[in-house]
Amino acid sequence: MYIRNKTRFFIIVSLGAAVLVVLALILIIGVSAPKQPRGITILPPPALDTTIYDTVILNARLINPETGSDLNNYNIGILNGRIAALTRRPLQGTRSVDAEGLVAVPGFIDVISFELIDSSARYKISDGVTTNLVMHGGTNDAKKWYDNIASRPYFVNYGASSFITVMRREVGYGDRTVMTDPDAIETLVKNVRRNIMDGALGISISPEYVPGVGGAEMLALSKLAAEMDVASYYHLRYATPDGEKNSLVAIQEVLDLARETGASTHIMHIPSTGATHVAPQAFAMVSDAIAEGLDITACMYPYDYWASWLPSERFNSGWQQRFRLTYNDLQVPGTTERLTAETFRRYRSQWMIVLARNSIPEDEVRLAIQQPFISISSDDVIMNGGRSHPRGAGTFSRVIGKYAREEGVISLMDAVAMMTIRSARRLESASDDIKRKGRLEIGADADIVLFCYDTIIDTGTPENPDSYSDGIRYVWVNGRMGLNPNGILGVRAGRPIKSRFASPAEPAKYTEYTLTFNKQAVAIPAFDLFNLHFVDLQAAAGLLQQPFELAENGNITFGQARLSLGETAFTSYGQESHFHHEPVIFRGSVYLPVCDLPNLLHGLSYM
Repeated sequence: MYIRNKTRFFIIVSLGAAVLVVLALILIIGVSAPKQPRGITILPPPALDTTIYDTVILNARLINPETGSDLNNYNIGILNGRIAALTRRPLQGTRSVDAEGLVAVPGFIDVISFELIDSSARYKISDGVTTNLVMHGGTNDAKKWYDNIASRPYFVNYGASSFITVMRREVGYGDRTVMTDPDAIETLVKNVRRNIMDGALGISISPEYVPGVGGAEMLALSKLAAEMDVASYYHLRYATPDGEKNSLVAIQEVLDLARETGASTHIMHIPSTGATHVAPQAFAMVSDAIAEGLDITACMYPYDYWASWLPSERFNSGWQQRFRLTYNDLQVPGTTERLTAETFRRYRSQWMIVLARNSIPEDEVRLAIQQPFISISSDDVIMNGGRSHPRGAGTFSRVIGKYAREEGVISLMDAVAMMTIRSARRLESASDDIKRKGRLEIGADADIVLFCYDTIIDTGTPENPDSYSDGIRYVWVNGRMGLNPNGILGVRAGRPIKSRFASPAEPAKYTEYTLTFNKQAVAIPAFDLFNLHFVDLQAAAGLLQQPFELAENGNITFGQARLSLGETAFTSYGQESHFHHEPVIFRGSVYLPVCDLPNLLHGLSYM
């Protein structure tokens, strides 16, 4: 009996101890394991991307100025001329380039340039330019102009504005003749409207070179620009700080037109024509107009001297006083020759360009390059024989090499923005084609530049203008490689950039979803990408009243979730999981598949 009771007692104690151990283990596990909110699904990493891209760029430092993203060790997948992947995941391609140690940026957009011949195009692409637009000048017949280039495309993308200098001649007015006849103005406006409908990207007006343009004519053209939602591109009427007819008066003229008509206005190369010796006042005028609500932009080239044709209006009597220059300040490009009174008279009868040395204060160049409304344009091409300003070969490399790296006047991000997204945005109301330029995002045209930040620089000088830039290693235009370390490849991959009237936008593919969170329902569009529907995370966060932040390094905060561009791993409420597809840069924001949204917020659903 005693033995039986002892055995029973032992069994009971043992079972009790076992129960206590189990309870302790449950308690320990419960404390140490993170609680998983309802609705969060723990997903394994998705399978490797099996797409075979046309080209893969590996291990690049990727800068996208549209979102302010500076991402290290990212891979870019190019497919059918577009960017199809921006990720840290492995990619496979028919061709690949290892970009370790190099910076990948959108191809540079040169808005104020001139028509290219093969030799000048080589300097552009070697300077990272993938889009060359003739907005200082342009064409009087856009259809013919675009058709002619399409028959033997450029190395780079191309487009042009309506060239008022020529178009006013077609209605019988010389460069110095004021147009007052209402019928002539009506005919001019009709011709410019037709030109824009045929593809021209804006209206180019140069009152300094064509002093007859003004008054009722400029007002009518400005009203047309507002009506068609294109910009007017002005080479200002005066380029001197002195006298009654000065640069600030010229700036006021175009600001008043913009104020009266609501038209978008772009001031070309403002440090050399509009702000010389009066930069603080000039920039303040533009800034105040922008604060007022006017759509005003400007551009510049990063040199402290300009160039022009000797026979032009710029060198009419009194030029020394207007520009505070002497004959000796004028230099024949490609030589060391400085002009004298005698050679000035002789050369002025010839079609010759001269450089105006000491014409722009360097401190004003530095001030200009820091203005948020200013973009970079070259205002030149390298012509046969090199008789040009070196800006035609080195403008864009100089901005990064001299003003970002060497002098630290601007950041690398700002330098890239000035040469890409700012120019694209200037033209977006006029052109749907340009909306795929100037950014590194899913669906954008694969216009990409790879450069070495430590070595990129212009090499041209007044004595040797036709000198290729250093440090740019690779250039792709619409997904086709046009430059590699061996040199220019001769690939004619350029496509036209036309007005939205001649080249309408591709229809967007999207589906509207209803997101429900905390019993609040909101509608949001989801775009079709990679056979999934993607939604704008920032827009969703705003609708759902959740915090959102995109850091420069690609890290993202969405509510309680932490995620990163180009990576499928994320955490939410302390729980690690994976998305079906990594967040992507698309349409200037961060997008994520709608099916992954419930993992970001406890209690979020969609239908």
